Amino acid sequence: MNKKINYLGVDADVGIYKKKKNQNLKYFKDAKKTEDYLINHKKKYNCVVLMDVLEHTDTFLKLFSIALKKSNKFVLVGLPNEDYLMSRLRFLFGGGVLTHGLEMINKKPGHKHQWFIQYKIASPLLIKHAKKNKYKFEKTLFFVNQPRSFLKRCMYKIALLFLPKHIQMNDFCMVFKKIN
Repeated sequence: MNKKINYLGVDADVGIYKKKKNQNLKYFKDAKKTEDYLINHKKKYNCVVLMDVLEHTDTFLKLFSIALKKSNKFVLVGLPNEDYLMSRLRFLFGGGVLTHGLEMINKKPGHKHQWFIQYKIASPLLIKHAKKNKYKFEKTLFFVNQPRSFLKRCMYKIALLFLPKHIQMNDFCMVFKKIN
């Protein structure tokens, strides 16, 4: 990141990733302490980004509310869409719903998703909550992971042509802008 950019990174350290040594990054042992730190942190930022975070929280909207209060201009929220085609097929053929099932036993705490995120439900919920906090919804960016091999990728793209966007994509990012 450009050294002229003033930023703060905050994470509830669940031991999944190696900690980076940086004065602008703060790690906390549990999510509650993370939320308390952010509530008491006086500084505001032009953009607050919540990437793959809300689905791990107990309340879902609380951290989003904090982000809306800490931003002067934009809030970006990235979430998994666990309702996408490959997830449905995996479940249909006897596989679990990743990050929700019993396969999470003995995994490091904090990685399990607390919420089963579906774009068609999460999107209007976040838009309504943002509107109450004087933010308008700008746009959604959709992300579709595809197989690595050329042949599988071609077959996958053809299959996706006939499906709605919310079943194609496995991640999405919503952009909200503060209303002046």
